[in-house]
Amino acid sequence: LLLLAAGGVLRVSHAGSSALWEDEAESSINAQTILTHGVPIDHFLGQPIYENVLVKPWPEHEEYEFKDISYSSRGVAVYHGWLPLYSIAGSMALLGQAPDTLTDSVVRRTVVPRVPAVVFSVAFMVLMFVLGRALGGPAAGWAALVYAAIAKKNVYYGSQARYYSLTLLLIVGCGWALWLIANRGRWRDYVIGAFGLVLLFHTHITSCLGMCVVGALTLPWHKTHEHVWRKRGTLFLILMAGTLPWLWWTGFIGHTQGIPAAWRMDGFWDVVYRYLTQRPVELSLFGFGVLATVLVSLFGRRLPDRLVEAFGARRHVYLYLTLWVGVMFVTFVGCIPAASFFSTRLSLMIAVPCMLLAAVIVSSLCMLVSRRWSHVLAPLMVLGMLAFTGRLLTAPPPASQADPFEGPRTLIEYLENADLPADTRLYGTPNSHLVKTYYTGLPI
Repeated sequence: LLLLAAGGVLRVSHAGSSALWEDEAESSINAQTILTHGVPIDHFLGQPIYENVLVKPWPEHEEYEFKDISYSSRGVAVYHGWLPLYSIAGSMALLGQAPDTLTDSVVRRTVVPRVPAVVFSVAFMVLMFVLGRALGGPAAGWAALVYAAIAKKNVYYGSQARYYSLTLLLIVGCGWALWLIANRGRWRDYVIGAFGLVLLFHTHITSCLGMCVVGALTLPWHKTHEHVWRKRGTLFLILMAGTLPWLWWTGFIGHTQGIPAAWRMDGFWDVVYRYLTQRPVELSLFGFGVLATVLVSLFGRRLPDRLVEAFGARRHVYLYLTLWVGVMFVTFVGCIPAASFFSTRLSLMIAVPCMLLAAVIVSSLCMLVSRRWSHVLAPLMVLGMLAFTGRLLTAPPPASQADPFEGPRTLIEYLENADLPADTRLYGTPNSHLVKTYYTGLPI
């Protein structure tokens, strides 16, 4: 409870410490179109919503040369999942924030869209503890919870008005369901897994594709379950029923053909290589865990009993988590669009299995030291690793102690006092125009 409270406080304080950035403003504008039209559409306040531009020409439009690739020919959002957008819209509706108005303070208009992310993130911490404990015992559960609660990147993901927090929650939920399907295979495991994949599809399609591949590769693990083909068929039918109608109605399939893939970009593989080599601590930890497991599997009878006990009994766990990490990495590399190729997006997809794998390896190492106190040593070791690698939140530098909402407030004050003609058009540089549009309620 203390760790959950600490994680929640970190996320709440982070959510109120800065104004929305461009992508958050876009998601919040999409949510406001939901409040007005029922679905996330491609225009707001009479103007097209622009973020991912300079890719698709728009010759039929009399004014704009390019069209945003985030929206299909049917005028609805397809580049981002709808479930996070509806959660932001729900937060706005429940907390009384109406679209296109300036009755709310700048701080309130900042915090309200971020509330769902904080809620999802607390649930994510709980599931990380539960799945970590299921995979590697109490020590792994506590280690995974420390990772989830206080790691800098997880706090960042859990306080943004974006899809990040819900994606992490659903990835760990689907991973847990697939683990239960492989090891227990009850009807409810398959049904929960199916609905989890559907929800993940409507949150982050690339992550859903990766989890489906993980599920397909683990099919041999549950081939002896009772009524296994009926259960698999039920899972498949639920998944198809929850995704195909949306794909058809929104025009998603035809729309994706014109979006360039990231792996075709010059320098793509250099960036991927640098991403991997800049994490020596994690690579060393994972390498040791894999090496220890292989040695125990091959030479278990010649090794100390303590080493065999710590690593030998968890071979199937290491295999599952390593497979999970690899599939999510390959899926990101092969499928991510060029407009979304950022290291934070890759970290988002592989974060859950990487944290769980690290937690299980740490718990195994702590068992070598003390079987009795491993559940205490493991979270302390994770805390030390986070501190050593600079992944704990620290106080902001003195230069950033100024009012974080000064920009939106200054703009609003200027526009309220400016004597502008009624037909004045307001312009902003991309993509800061999204932030200005959201805070002012004016088309920019």
